[in-house]
Amino acid sequence: MRILIPIVMFSLLAFFGCSNSSMPSTSTTTFFPLQPGEHWVYSITDFDSLGQVLRVRLDTITVLTASSALRPGWMPLVHSNQEFLYDTNWMLMRTDGLWQWPRYDPSPSLLCKYPTTVGDTFGLVENFPIDTSGPFTAAFIKTVSTAKQITTPAGTFTCIEYACLKEQLDRNSSAVTHTDTISTRLLSPGVGDIDFRYYYPAGYPKHVQEWLLIAR
Repeated sequence: MRILIPIVMFSLLAFFGCSNSSMPSTSTTTFFPLQPGEHWVYSITDFDSLGQVLRVRLDTITVLTASSALRPGWMPLVHSNQEFLYDTNWMLMRTDGLWQWPRYDPSPSLLCKYPTTVGDTFGLVENFPIDTSGPFTAAFIKTVSTAKQITTPAGTFTCIEYACLKEQLDRNSSAVTHTDTISTRLLSPGVGDIDFRYYYPAGYPKHVQEWLLIAR
């Protein structure tokens, strides 16, 4: 399962997609800066389940000039780190928020709802197993906070916090029996992604991967 950095972050749930026919119109809001030349430098740290650091490296994400005839108007964001070289992601602001179109996905999806309020949910995907007696799951993105403060080497920012959640529900009552956090992201309007954390399933050597903005 790949991860496409903060800006690409929830792409690991690429199934959060909408058909082209349902897409809202484009927007000129500066919620997420997508001008060519915009860039963000991140420190990427892998932690084990005890919080011990396993690995640290850097990556710079840069917005290039739109060039794809197949994705007109979409702005490509590319990585400097060879580890993420093939994780090019195209971004576009629409009236309902920031959309993404990862390199290998057949259609775009809403990445961050904006404007948004605490408690908003979007990108719902339900999975009903073949075993009709077992539970089913629902994955979605939720706005957790609209005024989360965070300080990094790049400065102090007020952010919107989004969480990607996966719930297990009882098939008969639809009651939630278990909730897992898949990822969280802190996005500062007008600046970009400040902090992103992906939580790996049990059994992986690394437990958390954090992308932290250190420079722009």
